Amino acid sequence: MKRPAWWRFLPEDGGAIRPEDIAAAAEAGPGVLSRLLRQARAQLGANRASSLLRRALPDMTLAPLRPVRLLFVSTYQATAVSDALTLAFAIAGLRLQVTALEGIAAAEGWIGEVGTLGQNVDLVVLSTLPEPDPGAPARRSAALRQLASRLAHSVQAPAVVLSFGDKAESADRVDDTDVREISVGDEALGGASVLDTRFALSFGAIPSAAAADALADAAAGFAAATLGAAPKLVITDLDGTLWRGVAGEGEAADGATDLVLHEAYADALLRLQSRGLVLAAASRNDRAIAEAALAGFADHLGRQPFASLAVAWEGKAELVERVLAETGLAPEHTVFIDDDAVNCAAVAVRFPQMDVRLFSGDEAGFAAMLLADPRLAGGPNQAVSSSRAEQYRLKAEVDRLRAEEGGLAAFLQRLQSRVIVRPLGADDRARAAELARRVNQFAFADFRPNVTALAERHSAFDLLFRLEDAFGSHGIVGLVLARRDGDVVRLDNLLLSCRALQRGVEDAMLHALAQRARGGGVRALIGRIEPLPRNTPARDFARRLGLDTDGVFRLDLEDSLLPLPGGISIEDEKER
Repeated sequence: MKRPAWWRFLPEDGGAIRPEDIAAAAEAGPGVLSRLLRQARAQLGANRASSLLRRALPDMTLAPLRPVRLLFVSTYQATAVSDALTLAFAIAGLRLQVTALEGIAAAEGWIGEVGTLGQNVDLVVLSTLPEPDPGAPARRSAALRQLASRLAHSVQAPAVVLSFGDKAESADRVDDTDVREISVGDEALGGASVLDTRFALSFGAIPSAAAADALADAAAGFAAATLGAAPKLVITDLDGTLWRGVAGEGEAADGATDLVLHEAYADALLRLQSRGLVLAAASRNDRAIAEAALAGFADHLGRQPFASLAVAWEGKAELVERVLAETGLAPEHTVFIDDDAVNCAAVAVRFPQMDVRLFSGDEAGFAAMLLADPRLAGGPNQAVSSSRAEQYRLKAEVDRLRAEEGGLAAFLQRLQSRVIVRPLGADDRARAAELARRVNQFAFADFRPNVTALAERHSAFDLLFRLEDAFGSHGIVGLVLARRDGDVVRLDNLLLSCRALQRGVEDAMLHALAQRARGGGVRALIGRIEPLPRNTPARDFARRLGLDTDGVFRLDLEDSLLPLPGGISIEDEKER
């Protein structure tokens, strides 16, 4: 099956990609750079495209890429995939710093010498190739999983074991030691073989170019999901994309009966939703007509497939902007899909950080591409993530209520928010680690412990916060990481999901922590407000309360606690 070149929606000039083209794309934005690098890989292969990237951006620290420190352990020569890794991570918006180890023995020795070096690792990837012995894969998988668990614990970083299988998700699982197993399926290989046999006598088993790209993409997708850099929102067009035809232009009054659902594409979207991605739609049409068309496909799509539905006669970029405002998600965490190349180009110009994809080629091929894309694989805690669409639908309802009210106080009183707090338990660590990785806008510090690190804290002041209001439950939205140090409590981090911002939840979280601390005889909360790239809301909150003095956070508890905004209550989980 030929894969659609979905990243190519602008006319090509016919010339070769030059270093200056890549430099200009990097300056324009990560979405533009990602599309050009995909095109370079398709034209030149990963090795030449990676060389072109290094020539274009000799100082990669100047590129719009988030740094990630990778420990890469392979059962083959790691140089066979080094260029593919560099390129795949750049396509995913990440700047790779890699430490490569070849063989289990080398990794075992590294564990013994790691010392403080482990603090310089963000994630661990173990990669293996197929073996001819039928019993070898199971034995190798168990050995690698055990090694991955030891590495994850020693460096306090998530780990993944990458192998090859018949289906991309057949062996995808995660355990409580931050170790995930992912089997790279045939779809990712595009029909190519796994092994490159040309140099077997000289180098032994090494992956083919297609397998190297597939492994590198899987590693980059895992890194993006782990670090909260993967897409969270998919915005789809309707007419010509979700269905064949234009709603309102058929023989029926609402046009819905003349439409044909693109079932493979619709099923792919619903699969992405089950993985934790939020679905939204942006379409140029009358809203009532679009809603009638969606209702006609309710048996297939469900009653409310989209967390946000922007349908009007504005430009497509304006409709996409409306979706972003309703969901509170950022362009760099968004995938936009449309069958019109002009619409794709307009959105790409407006949002150069966005992953823009042209719905082209055959529908089944495009749907398969979406499902095989490692960046859209979702996080390891998909049981929790799959409810995210409903939570963003609730956020949209809350925002509509906010617009109706005359001020913040009236809005909060009518909303009647309840913040439910509970101590962080063993069953909560995966969700807490996910929050620590994903939250960027409201984070006091860059302290982001994984499951293993959370298990080692044993602090009574590590707390999770759930939000409920008049519209329903918004799930777990906040995390406090704090520990007692003598007669003070040190606040290591306070994180709040963007969908709960500007509702007084942050006040309630700090109030609940202060209440518990004072009940234990603590006289003050202290910590730091770090100037992170996107945490302006957190710094503004601390300044509003007068608690941020030159980056130092301090709240004295001897006199009084912070007041709660009206309309917000705090409840203890065990009292419910």
